[in-house]
Amino acid sequence: MDTRLEIINVKTDISLNQLEKAIKELVKNNVLVGVPRDKDIRQGDSQYDNYENEVTNASLMYLHTNGSPLQNIPARPVIEAALFAYRPRIVKGMKQIILDVLTGKPANSGFEKVGLLSQNICQDWFDDPKNNWAPNAPMTIALKGSDKPLIDTGQLRKSIVYIVDKGG
Repeated sequence: MDTRLEIINVKTDISLNQLEKAIKELVKNNVLVGVPRDKDIRQGDSQYDNYENEVTNASLMYLHTNGSPLQNIPARPVIEAALFAYRPRIVKGMKQIILDVLTGKPANSGFEKVGLLSQNICQDWFDDPKNNWAPNAPMTIALKGSDKPLIDTGQLRKSIVYIVDKGG
C-alpha cells in the first residue's frame, strides 16, 4: 500500500463550519459496485434451466470469482481484481471529490462519476488482457463456440452496476 502523502494547495472561501458539515456528509457516501438484487435474475438462459435452484447473476459471479475445483472451473475474479488493477484511476476520481468539497462544490456528481468509472472498469474487465484468466477448456470452446471466458450472453457483464449509497 502506498502511504506517501501528497501535498496540495487548495484555496477555499468556505468557513470551517461549512467545511466540517461538508466532510460529515462526504464520509456518509459510499460507491458500491456489484450485482444488486434487481439485476440478479438471468433472462431466458436455457443453459441453466435444469438446475433445481435458479442460477442468478450473483451466484454466477461468486462461482467465477472463486472457481470450483469440483466442477473444474478456474477462478476468474472480476470486480475486486478489476478495481484493484485500475485503482489509480479510481483514486484520482476520489481525490477530485475531496478537492470539490474543500472548495465548496457539491460532491454528488463526483460520486456518480467514480461509480460509473468503476462500473465500466468492471464490465470491461471481461475483455481486458490484464485479467490473466485461464483460457476456456477445449470442450467449453466447442460447446459455446467461443474461446472467451465468461462471455456468452453478456448478462453477467451487464449485471454489474454501481450505486451511490448516501448513508442515511
